Amino acid sequence: MAQQDQTVALLTPDEIEQKLSAVSLVSTPNPDDVYSQDIPISRINQTQTPLGLDVNAITRLPTLESVVAMTDDGADDTIDPNDYIPALEAPQNEPTPADEPVDIVAKPNLIQRLYRRLFHDGVEKLDRLKPHIYLSPQNAQMPQKSTDLTQLQLLDKKARKQEPYANIIATLEENTAQSVADFRVAAPKLRQAVKDAGRAVGYYEMDFSLTKTTSGELNVIIHHLGEPVKVETQALDVRGDGVDDPAYQAVVQNAPLKQGDVFHHGRYEATKTALDQVSAESGYFDSRWLSNSVDVILPDNMADVSLVYDTGEQYVFDEVVFFTYDENSRTLTTDPNKLPIKPELLKKLMSFEMGDAYNRTAIRNLSNSLLATGYFNGVNTEMVLPERVAGGDIAFERTDTNQNNQADGQNIQLDEMSVDISPIEFGTSQALSEKLALVTQKAERLYHAPDDRLLITDTTKKSKTILGRISDAVSTIAKAILPDESSDVLSEQIEPLTLSGRKTPQQVYQDKKVPLYVFVVADKPKDAQIGVGWGSDSGARLHTKFEHRLLNKSGMQAGIDVGLSQKNQSVNTYITKPMTHPLNDTLKASLSFENELVNQGVGNFGLTSKSLETGLSRNIIKDEGWHRTYSIRYHLDELETRAERAVWKDLPIWFLNGKPTQEALLVGYGMNKVVADNTLSPMQGYRQHYSLEAGLNGILTDTNMAILRAGVSGIYSFGDNAYGKNRAHQLIGGVQAGYLWADDFNAVPYKLRFFAGGDQSIRGYGYKSLSPLSDKGYLVGGQSLAVVSGEYNYEVLEGLRLGVFADVGNAYDKDFSNATKIGAGVGVRWASPVGQVRIDVATGVKEQGNPIKIHFFVGMPF
Repeated sequence: MAQQDQTVALLTPDEIEQKLSAVSLVSTPNPDDVYSQDIPISRINQTQTPLGLDVNAITRLPTLESVVAMTDDGADDTIDPNDYIPALEAPQNEPTPADEPVDIVAKPNLIQRLYRRLFHDGVEKLDRLKPHIYLSPQNAQMPQKSTDLTQLQLLDKKARKQEPYANIIATLEENTAQSVADFRVAAPKLRQAVKDAGRAVGYYEMDFSLTKTTSGELNVIIHHLGEPVKVETQALDVRGDGVDDPAYQAVVQNAPLKQGDVFHHGRYEATKTALDQVSAESGYFDSRWLSNSVDVILPDNMADVSLVYDTGEQYVFDEVVFFTYDENSRTLTTDPNKLPIKPELLKKLMSFEMGDAYNRTAIRNLSNSLLATGYFNGVNTEMVLPERVAGGDIAFERTDTNQNNQADGQNIQLDEMSVDISPIEFGTSQALSEKLALVTQKAERLYHAPDDRLLITDTTKKSKTILGRISDAVSTIAKAILPDESSDVLSEQIEPLTLSGRKTPQQVYQDKKVPLYVFVVADKPKDAQIGVGWGSDSGARLHTKFEHRLLNKSGMQAGIDVGLSQKNQSVNTYITKPMTHPLNDTLKASLSFENELVNQGVGNFGLTSKSLETGLSRNIIKDEGWHRTYSIRYHLDELETRAERAVWKDLPIWFLNGKPTQEALLVGYGMNKVVADNTLSPMQGYRQHYSLEAGLNGILTDTNMAILRAGVSGIYSFGDNAYGKNRAHQLIGGVQAGYLWADDFNAVPYKLRFFAGGDQSIRGYGYKSLSPLSDKGYLVGGQSLAVVSGEYNYEVLEGLRLGVFADVGNAYDKDFSNATKIGAGVGVRWASPVGQVRIDVATGVKEQGNPIKIHFFVGMPF
């Protein structure tokens, strides 16, 4: 059908006036009074001036004077941005910072640049803002908002730890000194930060001023602190299947925020976080908040807290699936024959069974135990969480351009107006779609990955620091000597591999059972280490170690240690086999050779020993943390002396018949336990060890003998400082004791007797330089040992401590008739990434000349 042309007739002015007069929707003045014949009406092709048009205004060009005059008159019809942008609150009667000069940040000097180059990749450490808090005394004669520091009270060190001052200081210290160099610009932000910090701990009505002092420092003057907001009512209720769970009950009973307390936002959030953490740790994945709100009522300074939590149902463990990478098929497989070790050994590391209540701590323990075995160079433990917790799939939405636009459109009517709204359409190329798909896959893997997943580090990245380059050079030498012929199967995979038969999050949500998928790979079982160092007792030393962490699927391991120093050369080989448990029950066979110069100082006779020792031991770890060791070892010494032959008869070892040999076959039992909050740099902890060994004359032993050893040591830290709580002061103490029974003490091997002295014994004396002396002045060795040590450390910088210490004791004869020695001194301790580095300067008290001894040690401080 042909479309007809439509014409629209234009109305004349008279017709328009008639229609306007007929409108009666609203009450208007009489149109005759408004539209009189005397008022000119502008028409096309006519010269009448339109109604309301100022001809002079549009023909007069603006000048500079006219613009300035208009500005002075305040006539400005433009939009003011301040009406739409919320301004930071400005204080009243506070000195303006407009004239404050901008601070010039000093550049680091040569020493600072060198230090950063060595230890921080050349990165500059930014100085933090240092705030000072002043309080206005409640004095009627003093102006209400005085900023005269001489009339104000500086907050003392103890009060700085109280709220709200502590939170204000912590908030301001998050700013760098450079960020507030222009105080005029930074003042509004700083003021808002102080206000928010006060409100966070319950102080909503603080009245304060900010003034600038020297570069990088700020004065906070609190004129009036105001009354804090207190908790008027608090409802903390746990419901659901976990209502009787001890973990939830502990959170409720130990909630940091109680009725009547000052309302502290951090404690309020801590209670919520604690409940959520219990749910995540114990498997209440369907938990939800029925109510989590707080109403702050001002100016009554009251807060009503409502926390109602539904735990939902507790999930249980499903099956644990161990899988690895099959190089032949280049796929992931659960075939027991393809796993690096026997599946029964892997299952012994599990502390839970299928059907037990879910416990994330048990999962972490499994991951840590797998790594602690040393069998694997890659471990990844992944749990499949229900869909409600893990969230839906991550996707990028794209509209199909072929869809009918009219169908997607919406018709919205607004006050008899009709508007058609259609969705905005996006089109993407095939290449972009593929990239988005890869990003989606990676995002999904990262989103669903566990917190303790194994991440592959880029070992090809070169270090920037000098120390890092030295470490890289040593690693390169080690790889050249002992090359690793295997490749990294993890890093070779460009496309992610998936394990078939994995349980989906929806299935987990339906049956309330969480499966574990544990990936293990052991394609790099060999490990080599090379280290150089210096010790006060050994001198310069070189240490190399080679390990084969997985000889077979039974979990056997082997290794060899080689140590070279000025006084000692040793080789130690061993092989281990798991018994009932890969970690808690192992059998170890060892063979070692040592060539040592026993040059202890005063009383020595140039003794050199060549020692051969072989042994078999079984180590069992109990649940309470005790290590129990059952052992048998054979010890053989071949001794030489540099003393003149004329004095051989006076030596404590019988040399007249040539090179003497001493041997002992000892059966022993030992137990030890270490408890520490941090194995590298502990703040709290203790160590105990006890052992007993015995041998019988005639069974590869020169005399009937028994050796008892015991020791207890510990560390205790207390006092808060800028680096944390309970760490400012540190006390370290220990006791070492031992006794040796023998039918003939002279027949006891010389190296099995007791000696004292050294960085692990009595500092200020040489290594094993203390023992009873013979009537000819030679070191005989002790039949008993007693050493007591005490130390005090103070942290001057984070991780750096200064200490004083004293050690008392000796290796005594059976009657304890020889003198007790005392060593004392000072030292420096540094918490390095590899353990505490300790440098001590000590002397023997009351020794002639007070000789100074320097001791160097790396390891646990007790």
